[in-house]
Amino acid sequence: MFVSAAQAGAMLRGGAVGVVPTESVYGLIALATDVAAIERVYDVKHRP
Repeated sequence: MFVSAAQAGAMLRGGAVGVVPTESVYGLIALATDVAAIERVYDVKHRP
């Protein structure tokens, strides 16, 4: 699903985790100040 920057910002502020492409891999993103979203990133990556 592709969304605008404004939509992505709203989703991240709402606690979502995003996936963004880079030159060689995809990166997972979340707001650095949202502890629950950061925990979801760790869960998605299967990290303790």
